[in-house]
Amino acid sequence: MKRAPGFTLIELLVALAIFALVASMAYRALDGTIRARDALEAESAQWRDLSLAFARIEEDLATLLDRRSVNANGLADDALRLSSTVPGADEASFALTRLGFAGAGGEGAAPQRIGYRFREGALELMIWPGVDQAPRTAPGVHRLIGSLSAASWRAMDAAGQWQNVWRSTDVADANKPGVFPAALELNLTLLNGQRVRRVFVVRRG
Repeated sequence: MKRAPGFTLIELLVALAIFALVASMAYRALDGTIRARDALEAESAQWRDLSLAFARIEEDLATLLDRRSVNANGLADDALRLSSTVPGADEASFALTRLGFAGAGGEGAAPQRIGYRFREGALELMIWPGVDQAPRTAPGVHRLIGSLSAASWRAMDAAGQWQNVWRSTDVADANKPGVFPAALELNLTLLNGQRVRRVFVVRRG
């Protein structure tokens, strides 16, 4: 007796099993490719953020201004200040006064009070409305670099020694010209454990 044309149940089951195996292998390969692409894009974005942040810091230091500020509590602050303590809600670990942006109009042309701090896994830029602050004035906060586990600053003195704290104002005579470091060092630790170190030369604007 002739068998009717077609596939037997066993042949169909074998074909389905082979198809499922091939599909599973293809899915894993595709998933791995997508994961690798996403990781590469995230890493590229982080290095882009690093480059932009470093460029911003270089510009700030190149236009450093020897101008003390008055904070929201009415207290005089240094033209450049580096602190090793954890900053508060409206405070920066590293703060300075800089010239306005060249070619800018309005508020952008006036001297600015800015600062940087590490907070909740990110390096943040803080910009105050003016060099001298009215009571209860809060800065604008901008996220520069994310996915960080640590960030710290150091300042190099005239002898080439690194210091964790810096005040440009002479404590004995606040009217003396400010004393500024020769360089600033920024150390970052990424979430993957990789460390990034950048040294910025301090130039007066």
